Amino acid sequence: MRIAIRQPIAAQTDAQPRSWLVGWRGWLLSGLGLVAWIVLLTGVVYQFRAGFTVSIGDYYDTPYLRSGFSDRETSADGRYTFRWTTGPAQISAPRMGRGAWTLGLLALAAHPDSSPVNATLHFANGYQFQIPDSGELRAVHVFVPPAALSSGDLTIDITANTYSEPTASARQLGLALFSLQLSQVGSHSLLAPLGTLIYLVLIVLALALTLWATGLRGTLAVALAAALGLGLTLPLAQVRLPYAFWLPSLALLGWISLLLVVALRWLMPRLFGLGGVTIDDTALTALLLLFVVGFWIKAGGQLYPYMIAIDIHWHMERVRWILDGRLAEIYKPGAFNESVMPANEWGENRPTIPYSPFFHIFSTAFAIFPWQLETSAKVFSAFIDTSRVFIVFYLVRAMGLSRRAGLLAAVLIAIFPVTFLLHSWGNVPTTLGIWWTLIASTVIIGGWGRLNRRPAFMLLTAVLLITFLIYTVMAVYMGMLLVVWLVAVALRHKAERAQVKAAAWATALAFALSMAVYYWQYVSDIIKKTLPYFSTTLTQGQESVGATPFEESYGTYLANYIPRLWGYGLLIPLLLLPLALWLIRRNPPELAAEPRTKTAIGWLWMAAMLLIALLFVPIARSVPMVDKHIFFLIPVLAIGAGVVIDYGLRWLQQHTGAQRRYRAIAGMALTVYVGLTLLDSVQLWVDRIERIKQVW
Repeated sequence: MRIAIRQPIAAQTDAQPRSWLVGWRGWLLSGLGLVAWIVLLTGVVYQFRAGFTVSIGDYYDTPYLRSGFSDRETSADGRYTFRWTTGPAQISAPRMGRGAWTLGLLALAAHPDSSPVNATLHFANGYQFQIPDSGELRAVHVFVPPAALSSGDLTIDITANTYSEPTASARQLGLALFSLQLSQVGSHSLLAPLGTLIYLVLIVLALALTLWATGLRGTLAVALAAALGLGLTLPLAQVRLPYAFWLPSLALLGWISLLLVVALRWLMPRLFGLGGVTIDDTALTALLLLFVVGFWIKAGGQLYPYMIAIDIHWHMERVRWILDGRLAEIYKPGAFNESVMPANEWGENRPTIPYSPFFHIFSTAFAIFPWQLETSAKVFSAFIDTSRVFIVFYLVRAMGLSRRAGLLAAVLIAIFPVTFLLHSWGNVPTTLGIWWTLIASTVIIGGWGRLNRRPAFMLLTAVLLITFLIYTVMAVYMGMLLVVWLVAVALRHKAERAQVKAAAWATALAFALSMAVYYWQYVSDIIKKTLPYFSTTLTQGQESVGATPFEESYGTYLANYIPRLWGYGLLIPLLLLPLALWLIRRNPPELAAEPRTKTAIGWLWMAAMLLIALLFVPIARSVPMVDKHIFFLIPVLAIGAGVVIDYGLRWLQQHTGAQRRYRAIAGMALTVYVGLTLLDSVQLWVDRIERIKQVW
């Protein structure tokens, strides 16, 4: 399949002096066409009768409650969840649609001292409704005329007398709300709410420009944006809310995507060139499209109103500590690092393990944006994850392997289900730590032959310092990887010892600086407490330190990796990895034109990564690690699978008599594998968004 891309600037001529004007007019007409398309689509979907119910006090009520509500509570019989108004309160249901609605409330308008509540609902244009006081839970139904909405937006302001609890907290209790239900009645306007039109127009325009910026032809970019606009508009017919809450986030994401693609299209060829790799326009367009699709699925999913990325809020609360001047609380040894070590997993007498605060220090930069820290963290996490499509492609090409192997590796690292799980868990520090280990490895491979020169040496030192400081677990992995990798290179390639020496000195300097900056304060406790702790757990089991013992045998523990790796989408790539290492070591002409030093260095890097991951398999049974050693290996698994698939396709091209038949079968098999992996990822992603309610 060929991608319809624009000709590079260098290939254009001056034969068409009015091409800029024609392009400008074309984009103006395309933009107006997209606006008209959205107006038409929204006019159709808003003819469908909408309705929704919100359980107040559920995890999913937050988008609707603007202010003035208590924390979640549960009724004495356990049947209901609810919230009290604590003063003037507001409920918002934006972009519902013009026309009349019926509002149903399940409420309790009573105070413990029997004082009057006088709860009143206030709508736009002065419409009001008073809820009668009642000593019991009752359903209230209100007709909301079209004039009580503002451009299709429903805002309900609630006022009520408050009762002050005779407790230390002295909570103010007004009206208790248990549920809210809205149903559309009567005729529907042909004009959608103004907010819906604005946001959807912004989204499709951003999508068209983003797709064009990747390198696609303008007509194709506009056509795809129109198709995506259809897909984004249709859900409004059935799930008006909470879908309408999502539109502002998607509009923001669209324009962020455009800025990122423009920057990446300019930056990537230059960075690749600095690393000695050229990238053609078609490959760059393919990588940018992969980035856009992955970024939209992962960032867009995280921005969905009901999405709960489990650890994000906890991490951003620590960022707020720093912004409030409490940096010392998370910088020094103590409660911060122990707070991430549950007693049931580690025992009461926990070992001292540094938990680096540098991700949280870095994340204070998110405060410059006008939205929540959590929003920035989610978008940033998706960006660094999806940016790995460029990194693995570069590594494959730097190792002298084929362009197709690089593109296949990029596709796989974009769609592995495990990458979606990391976002669902909210493990931004883990994601960032893994990213920096990959960047450090890339700097070493890309800069090999120049590492003993000052610019490359200083760059490597800086990258390793960040890697060691940003996330402690990945710092340990990276340190072990460097030792194994560099020793292997020195033993097998004596001519490269000057480069090994430079990399080793950069590692030693980065390690010394990280110790001086942060880790020095943990050395004593690590020697006195941590090393004896791990010695005990590894030899006597977790129960010896008061932690919950493993109930499974070691054989069962190993066997459980199989379904877990299958669920992560990594079992097949892991099984293919030994074959990939053999193929690269053999260095056949199908993979590289000639033997190269970087091929050997890259091969040893992949082998060392696999060895480190395997070393931590038995350790992970006694030390809670949540499979971080597997996540660490993801880039190598993507590269290995890409190499094997590419070699298989090349072998079929050169060794089969019925070439077209076998190529077609191989192409179908590859398409099915990639398609099923992507489908599995999307299903997992949607399932996590729908059902995860845990907030740490």
